[in-house]
Amino acid sequence: MRDHAMRKNISSALAGFLAALLLWCLLPVTAEAAGASFSGSGSVRAGDSVTVTFSVSGSNIQGITAVLHYDSSALTLTGTRQLIGDSWSVDMSGGNLLAYDQSLNNPISGSSAVLAVTFRVKSGVAAGTKVSAAITDIVTSDGNSDQNLNDASWSASVASPPSGNANLSGLSCGSYALSPSFSAGTTEYSVTVPYDVSRLPLDYSAADGGANVSVSGNQLSVGVNTVVLTVTAANGATRRYTISVTRQPDPTATLSSDADLADLTPSEGKLTPAFAPNITEYAVYVPYETTKLSLSATAKDSKALGVTQPDAALKQGDNVLTVTCTAEDGTTRDYTVHVVRMPGFAGTLPQIGEPEPEAPAPEPDDQQPGPFRSLWTALCAPVDLPLLTGRWVPLYAILALHLVVLLVALFFIGRSVGISRSRRRILDRLARMEQPEPQETQPEPEHEPTAQPEESAQEPAPAASAQPEAPEPEIPPESSELPEIPEPAQPEAPDPAPAESEPAPVEPETPASEAESAAPEEPETPAPEAESATPEEPETPESEEKTLDRESLDALKEEIRNM
Repeated sequence: MRDHAMRKNISSALAGFLAALLLWCLLPVTAEAAGASFSGSGSVRAGDSVTVTFSVSGSNIQGITAVLHYDSSALTLTGTRQLIGDSWSVDMSGGNLLAYDQSLNNPISGSSAVLAVTFRVKSGVAAGTKVSAAITDIVTSDGNSDQNLNDASWSASVASPPSGNANLSGLSCGSYALSPSFSAGTTEYSVTVPYDVSRLPLDYSAADGGANVSVSGNQLSVGVNTVVLTVTAANGATRRYTISVTRQPDPTATLSSDADLADLTPSEGKLTPAFAPNITEYAVYVPYETTKLSLSATAKDSKALGVTQPDAALKQGDNVLTVTCTAEDGTTRDYTVHVVRMPGFAGTLPQIGEPEPEAPAPEPDDQQPGPFRSLWTALCAPVDLPLLTGRWVPLYAILALHLVVLLVALFFIGRSVGISRSRRRILDRLARMEQPEPQETQPEPEHEPTAQPEESAQEPAPAASAQPEAPEPEIPPESSELPEIPEPAQPEAPDPAPAESEPAPVEPETPASEAESAAPEEPETPAPEAESATPEEPETPESEEKTLDRESLDALKEEIRNM
């Protein structure tokens, strides 16, 4: 029973569903109403561009025709853009619109945007003027029949142009007074705040309600800070108000005087020498193609007030850039960087750096006396004088020092050799002096006639020839004291030579050997009487060994003592 009732209910429900489906299929289909629209912004400004969109609605639309109209006194048509699918072709020529489905398989069913039209509002249009455009004579086609649609139009009011007012109407910093007092036309101010103020309390307002104000740099550190207020007007114009804020240091803290840099880096090239905080002067060599260089630096002390970051356009040659680091207590330190831009290559290698100054002319001969004059000429004449300056100076100084030491050593060596030779000669002379001296003859009287020596000089000659081998007479021992030689009576007469001994009085028995021994070997200043009285005799071995008188010996000893 229960199964039968269930089968009966299912059959009834199925029959009702089939009846409803048949009824829906038999009802007539209502076509979507056809229409068109031309829409865009309702407010524009003179000089602005505005885009208006043309749309149609309907079912099975395969083609559209229409005509565009607009107020050419206020609007300028700047372009059109197709909005419907790729299978459609949209053409605007002379204000006439033609759009159709090329494939005939993509008709419009419902609402679809067809075309976007862009206008520019002329700059001379006054505010409050209405501008408009319309599309008329709209006809749609489904391929079998055409349908006329109502006109579609657009209009807008020209609004006033946006404000270009970018001024502030008011600016204050709480209880801290600005210097100078605020004025809308003044854009630079300064203020000093105590250490406990880390953010400047700003109170400001824009002169135009459509303007926007932004603030930057309002995080204060000890020292000088820059706070900037930027006002942007409705039309995009901007104006900057700058406040230089000096935050005082902590009164309880000891200010640091460390003005050293932690690093210094050029944008091109490398520092020479390598960076060190205690080195304040550097050089950077860059090629000719480098026309600009900047320096970046960081303070060693985090509490330092600031570090300059210079940059410069480079000229050929030396360019000086200075980085200044300011310590917490205001102490400054400058780091100088010489940026050397190399010259361009012009076929020959250029000279690097400043040309060496010309060497001075050689000193006059009177300033280079003695052997040093020739030494200077021999050493420096063939040398390129620029090599005597610059980095070669220490080397030349060392060489000159060695040369001076060598010359001094040679001088003393030569002096020692000369002294040795002199001593050897003197010793030889002393050895000859130590030999027994011959018997000295008595001096001739001062005014002896000149005829007597001639006779005595002539008489010994035959005695020597008669007795060649006669024995030598005995030589008495040398007296300890030499007889004084009297001074000559006339000052113009020369003194007799000390080594010369006058011949003895004329005696026929005087042997020849005695006469020979009496004659001096090397008279220093022979007297005129001796030259005329004594004839020349042949040299004998005995004549080479002559004696010196006591006066010559004393002079020789004095010479030895003076050496």
